[in-house]
Amino acid sequence: MNGALMEPAPRFDLESLQLEVLWNAPIGIALVDRELQVVRFNRALAELHCLRARIWSGIPLADVLPPGEATQDVLWRSQQVLATGQPFTWHELEWGRVSCHPLHDGAEVVGLCLYLEELFEPGLAREAVRESEARLGGIMAALSEGIVVQDPSGAIEFSNAAASRLLGLTQDQLQGRTSTDPRWRAVKEDGSPYPGEEHPAMLALRTGVSQLDKVMGVVRPDGTRVWLSINALLLSVPDGDGPLGVVSSFFDITQRKEAEEALRIGEERLRLSLASAAIGTWDYNPATHQFLCDDRTEELFGVPPGQVMDCELFFSVIHPEDRERTRQVIERTLSPESGGCFGIEYRVIGVRGGVERWLFSQGRAWFDDQGQLVRFNGTVLDITHRKRAEASARFLSEASRLLADRLDRAEDILQQVARLSASSICSYCIIGVTQPDGALPRVAGAHREPSREPLVQAVLRFMPKLPGTSPLLEGIHTGKSALFRDFNQATRQRFAVSPEHLELMNTLDAHSVMTVPMRAGGKVHGIMILAAAGSQRRFDEEDLALAEELAHRVGMSLENLRLYEEARQAVGLRDEFLSVASHELKTPLTSLKLQHTLIDKYLTPECRESVGARLPKAVRQVDRLSSLVDSLLDVSRIGAGRLGLEPVEMEFTHLLREVMERLSEVFAQAGCEVDFPVTPLVRGYWDPLRLDQVFVNLLSNAAKYGAGKPIRVCVAVEGEWVRLTIQDEGIGISPEDVPRLFSRFGRAVSERHYGGLGLGLFISKQIVEAMEGRIRVESEPARGATFIVELPLCTMRR
Repeated sequence: MNGALMEPAPRFDLESLQLEVLWNAPIGIALVDRELQVVRFNRALAELHCLRARIWSGIPLADVLPPGEATQDVLWRSQQVLATGQPFTWHELEWGRVSCHPLHDGAEVVGLCLYLEELFEPGLAREAVRESEARLGGIMAALSEGIVVQDPSGAIEFSNAAASRLLGLTQDQLQGRTSTDPRWRAVKEDGSPYPGEEHPAMLALRTGVSQLDKVMGVVRPDGTRVWLSINALLLSVPDGDGPLGVVSSFFDITQRKEAEEALRIGEERLRLSLASAAIGTWDYNPATHQFLCDDRTEELFGVPPGQVMDCELFFSVIHPEDRERTRQVIERTLSPESGGCFGIEYRVIGVRGGVERWLFSQGRAWFDDQGQLVRFNGTVLDITHRKRAEASARFLSEASRLLADRLDRAEDILQQVARLSASSICSYCIIGVTQPDGALPRVAGAHREPSREPLVQAVLRFMPKLPGTSPLLEGIHTGKSALFRDFNQATRQRFAVSPEHLELMNTLDAHSVMTVPMRAGGKVHGIMILAAAGSQRRFDEEDLALAEELAHRVGMSLENLRLYEEARQAVGLRDEFLSVASHELKTPLTSLKLQHTLIDKYLTPECRESVGARLPKAVRQVDRLSSLVDSLLDVSRIGAGRLGLEPVEMEFTHLLREVMERLSEVFAQAGCEVDFPVTPLVRGYWDPLRLDQVFVNLLSNAAKYGAGKPIRVCVAVEGEWVRLTIQDEGIGISPEDVPRLFSRFGRAVSERHYGGLGLGLFISKQIVEAMEGRIRVESEPARGATFIVELPLCTMRR
């Protein structure tokens, strides 16, 4: 034993307890070899026999014990222990008592451990020994920490019950086992093997330095792993030449390790979740005014490496338009009455690079019992993509609404789109429509700030003067967009056509510009120039994609406007042709009808007998052709908005009966009987000629499509309205044909079988609606059709 281990312990802790129990025990302890030579002994034995530390090794056991027959008996019993491996315990002698236990190296007995207690008064001494044993046993049993003593070679000489329990081995199984025994299957905290020569006990023996709080995992015989926290201290005596051994104490930290592992896994999962969700975290300590944030938060705020994040920097990077609102939310959150929770969306402009982002921040303020703030922490999430997508969708929706309005001039489209763009996605916008030669005679522009609107209007004057080689017009020739992320002075000089133009651009001070051609129908209709200035962020590829979509929609609108103008002109030419052709046809038809009348008048009886039956047919064909010409004239008038009405006070049923009498021959040829019961007079204000036209169209259709079936006509007055119902039992109308029945040239049957131009119902609907009435049809296939006309009695007079 070395001297250090024989000194009193400086404090009552685990290490001191180990020394006190084992080497400062009140009884003598000696280790002897097979030749009964003393190898080691403790201080109590040295004090009993006045031995010096420098002569501790190699003393015969007989010299340590008092002379006499009792000593010889102890020596004989010790020889028996060496031979049989069976100990003897507390052999009572006249001078004291001795306990002897074998020391094994595997199955071989290599030495003995003797416990000696000298008794000056045998009775009292024996009682004192028993009390000492009880105390020592109680202490060892009470310890929850395992304790093992190893000799200088690392072999275990002693172990307590706790060590046996923790290691899953009996004390006999532990006896003599070394740290290098592979059966330990020891591992380090990182899971790598723990070599026996690096075990805490072996390191303490090799280096002479105590090993404290070392963690080791050991696999027990049942296959379970136990994690131990180990302290290893040398056993030595003053002036000794080397350590007597090492005592190790250890306790079970398996639950702590499992909790740490679960916490580590949880933290790793949280880290991965935060990383995958692009979430940053931050924490503010009001006591130290320390603002801590992770790398993701620093990235979102654009903080340069090495710069410390604090509250002042936090507010400085928030967008000016959102700064005060954010400050108010935070101040309200830091009040205990608020509950401490908050969530807010705001923009930041990064310190590094000036990148603008939308962030969603949420968190909580923590207060003590007195309502004092003790912590303020939370998370930040980059929602830039979502916010920009939402803004883009709203912007394009509004742009589509503007473009869908009925605008008669391209200038109106350009100006409204320019104003919408300047208020949403850029600082100012300029739009020009090209001519075939590439010039921009029509331009429009708008600025987000009304006070700078005159500057944009001044720039517009230079647009028609731009040469075809100007970078601004390059997109017109190539059809490709251009993004000038950094619109610096050199770029402005390239774009300017004059010093005055350059001065205006410098005054507007755009720092980022996009030029986007407006393409549609296979050609470029013009160009859009969008500029960012002031606090607005620089444009990127996502902004360019949005601008290209807008330009495409504007181009489509311009193309549609062009096509609409062409179609309107074509319709105008068609209506003009119909009007002229109809008038030209009316003249010969009128003459032809007059000739038929004269022929009928001057026919001799002989001629009438031969041609008289054919003349009425010719007259009917002329009347039919005249009706078709009148329909064409009406269509041209309706298209030009010139369908005139001349309402007069008239009687409704009387006119209806006149029409039915004129069509009596038509009904007779169709084999239709008309049922029109006697009806009271109905007086109102209508145009009799146009109303006559409606009656003829509806009754003629009933005879044509309901041939051979009866026709029922009914007139009824309901309040201020008169209702005419004409019902046939003909072929009927399918539901899918009803919507187009009243359209121009709309038909529900083949013209090959029923003839006509498909204009009668269209004209009738226009006439009825012009009289502020309404017309509809109720029908099913093969079950006839019912046409209902409703007209106000007095509206036209007012």
